Amino acid sequence: MEDVIAALDPLVGVVLIVGVLTWVAVRRRYLIQPDGALVAGVVLVVLAAEMRRPYVPELLGVERTGVEELVKHVLLVAGCLCLATYVPALNRGRRVDYVRLAITVVVGVAVLVVCFWLNGPWEPIDLTLQAGGRWGMIPYWTVLYGSVVLAAARFVHACLRGRRYVPRRRRWGADTAIVGACLAVLWALLSALQVNSSWTLPAVTPEFDAALDLLVVFSTGLVVVGIGGHLAHGALERRANRTQLARFHGRLMELVPEARLAAPGTRVADYHRDVEISDVLSSLRRHSSRADRHSLRRVAPWSVSARRMLRVELAADRRMEDLVPGDPERWRWAANDRALAKAGRYLGSARYPQALERVLAPAPDLDPELGSDPDRSPPSDGGA
Repeated sequence: MEDVIAALDPLVGVVLIVGVLTWVAVRRRYLIQPDGALVAGVVLVVLAAEMRRPYVPELLGVERTGVEELVKHVLLVAGCLCLATYVPALNRGRRVDYVRLAITVVVGVAVLVVCFWLNGPWEPIDLTLQAGGRWGMIPYWTVLYGSVVLAAARFVHACLRGRRYVPRRRRWGADTAIVGACLAVLWALLSALQVNSSWTLPAVTPEFDAALDLLVVFSTGLVVVGIGGHLAHGALERRANRTQLARFHGRLMELVPEARLAAPGTRVADYHRDVEISDVLSSLRRHSSRADRHSLRRVAPWSVSARRMLRVELAADRRMEDLVPGDPERWRWAANDRALAKAGRYLGSARYPQALERVLAPAPDLDPELGSDPDRSPPSDGGA
């Protein structure tokens, strides 16, 4: 088991570092102010985890003196405080006060250094094996394990609060990360129990240490898989939505070319696209008719999203004929990016051209029989 842990631990660290760097590279245009705390926190925690490996002193070319235990704990406290600051800032849409964060980290590190110095000397082995009877180390362990519990608790709280806003198919990532964070809390509590001066079961210590190492590996792995899966799934979904919105946007620009703005820069391209879509739909709303939706329900019953696209086409035809109905329909769905993306998907559908031909081939005269229930809304599909 120890061999497995020794093999998995560096691998998890490498995956974390590579994942964070890849995430920063991919999202370089969309990084927000609190993301710096996330990157710093993850990197520091990974470095702290790697300090536990026996090959670190060999790489540094120094003998084990016990100071590397202090360095490991300093990195862990600094990383956890960064993560504990990042999570609520992201959840509440606030900026990270990096000056206050730096002061907090300095105070926490100072407590560790002072307690380590006052309670020495130390042997070049794990500090938890030397903790018995050293009551002056209580602030040390409080800061160390308290920072881990604080970061994990805030992370779990944020995931649980945001869980109801995430589609069911994407909740597995957050749920997996929650389990990993709970295991991290369990590790902190058991480690705090181990360093208690009343711990008097030396025969169980090797197995207990192995269990703690296993908790670290599993908690870190689950958090990595959960966060990585959640971000990757969201990124793929956003990419697909951008493709569908681009298709929908291109069709609208064909229908109302005068709504196109000047060529935007890359940083504001998405903003220009949203403005142009909003302008065109605002114009076409004035040329739509309530009775159209009932006609479309009969002609194209196979998709609400396709009926939306056909409604856009009908409104564009009416606009070309300068026909403005007296009671234009409100398109509530047009304010929902997800609904627009679904509508854009049907521009590439094999069934859409046939349905479009069936709808637009006859003159867009309204059948009075189709207006028997004018107040009935079409089925909901992403905010309709």
